[in-house]
Amino acid sequence: MIKHIYPNPLYKTKTQDKSHCAVYVSLLFFCVLFSQTIQAQICTKKTSIYFDSGKFQISPAENRKLDSLCMIFSQKQDTFLIEVHAHSDSIASVDYNTKLSNDRVNSVLSYLRKKSKAHFEITTKIWGEASPLNTNLTEQGRSKNRSIDIFMWRIKDGQITLKGKRGVEVDVDKNYFGPCGVCESNPKIVETLSNEEAARQGIPLTTTEGEQLSTGGMISLDFNCGGKKADPDAEITVRIPAENPDDRLELWTAPEENDIKKIRFAREKSGQMDYDAKNKSYVIRSAYKRGQRLNLDYVVNRGSNKGIQAGSSISLISAIIAVPELNRSIKLQHITRTDTGKIHGGGRRISKKKIAFIYETKGGFHFVDSGMTKDKIGYRFSGSIEEYQVECDTAKCRTQKFCWCFEVPVEAYTKVIYYQKDKDIRLKIPGKYRKYDVKLYIPAADMIEHAHKTGPSSRKVLFTQPLPETEIALLDANKNIVARIKLKSIPLKHKTKKKYYKGKIKRKQVKKAMKDNGKKK
Repeated sequence: MIKHIYPNPLYKTKTQDKSHCAVYVSLLFFCVLFSQTIQAQICTKKTSIYFDSGKFQISPAENRKLDSLCMIFSQKQDTFLIEVHAHSDSIASVDYNTKLSNDRVNSVLSYLRKKSKAHFEITTKIWGEASPLNTNLTEQGRSKNRSIDIFMWRIKDGQITLKGKRGVEVDVDKNYFGPCGVCESNPKIVETLSNEEAARQGIPLTTTEGEQLSTGGMISLDFNCGGKKADPDAEITVRIPAENPDDRLELWTAPEENDIKKIRFAREKSGQMDYDAKNKSYVIRSAYKRGQRLNLDYVVNRGSNKGIQAGSSISLISAIIAVPELNRSIKLQHITRTDTGKIHGGGRRISKKKIAFIYETKGGFHFVDSGMTKDKIGYRFSGSIEEYQVECDTAKCRTQKFCWCFEVPVEAYTKVIYYQKDKDIRLKIPGKYRKYDVKLYIPAADMIEHAHKTGPSSRKVLFTQPLPETEIALLDANKNIVARIKLKSIPLKHKTKKKYYKGKIKRKQVKKAMKDNGKKK
């Protein structure tokens, strides 16, 4: 089945022109694992077929891309939903570019039908020059605009699966997004991960009976197809990763409200919630109305805490954790639930060296924190902080009467080396020194990293360049460093076609490094 659709370019925004479609998917866990909203773009995994100017014939290089797709479409019993988006540059007239885009689509589809065994349901979007993916002011930009972009989803039982970054999956009917299809509709799965996240969005975690919910773990689904909305009673299936089941959890829903402060959650009696032990996830099946919030949650049990009189209305306590000063560009700090403590929120930075948490009862903490120093050495902590408890003072707990305080030293953190993206390096060692083992030495971390020998020669090594300043170290048979050469002192040449950097260490560099190290060859 093929649908040819000529989209109205007025539906496109400037942001959409750059990325074609942006689908924001945020992960939800019913236990509070992260305090930030996690987003995943669904329409980024695509196969792009490029064409020469004015041509609709497929080049041999682009044929190989289609051959890779045909391997996926090799099973007769499989059915796929295919979206084909056709773009062109702005050379020639609008009508000419529209026809040329059509011809390119037909070339691609003919190739796929000829070599594939699977069944297809295809929607074709003929954008022509109306929706450029790149600038048309340069030849490089125009070459990227002369493209056919292919998006695909496997159809199972009439549904397709939208996947998030952290394992959340949402199954919807293959026709759920109507005439616009998936990518043009810009669907959003918005997830709230904690009560702090809910508070930042202004969502009250209150039930229709006035009770307080615990985690604020909820999702809502919406999309926009030229003002057309989703089927108000469409059934969706949501799978949420969970290591272990929790008998306290129930399914709650709240209808869309113009005033977010009026949101109230009620138990959903018609929906179905099961725990899949094999795949370690909760499976929720429920009729869904646009803008509705599905919440996997439980009511907070208000009781006494250590240091609080029984019957007190205060149940939320502050935990102040002093941590090393690291560059935390996003909120990486969080606490997970343990058997003895129920956590109510992710980390909130109150200074460069302090993080605050809200939780209900004092108990076992599993603290996770990571960041990077100025010299680009990563540090990560994951474990209990019970042994790091210290006495609180008014400076640490200025606004909370009840709190516990901790100081986690940098020595408790594990050093982590991060690497530069797309910076693979091949180095050649002088033949005179081939007997030495070649490693990467990170001075700031006092760590040695591995470099892989490549090819039949023992003189060549391959590695990805670390973020911190790095040295090439030569080790003798006793694993002692006999020479250290700064990587930045070695000239590197970028091999564009092979996508790596190539360099050669000179004999005089090794000789000088050995002399500086106190050993002579």
